[in-house]
Amino acid sequence: SDIPESPKPKLPSQEPLPETSPTLLEKPASPPQSAEPSPPTPDPTPQVIDEKAFKEDPLIQEALKVFRGSLIEIHGPRES
Repeated sequence: SDIPESPKPKLPSQEPLPETSPTLLEKPASPPQSAEPSPPTPDPTPQVIDEKAFKEDPLIQEALKVFRGSLIEIHGPRES
């Protein structure tokens, strides 16, 4: 019955961290902001594409093959 005791695990030091050490909660310094906000960029205008040109586009054809898809025609709600 001479069982040796296992060594006790070492605990991390309980000393406070020096004030110069970074912590995980600190945010990185952000670049200084200019006093004047940048002007808003205008919304791009939608491009009108011919239906036939769209359907014959090589990238569209390739995407339809890859995804085994098809194009269908969609109509909006009927106006009374």
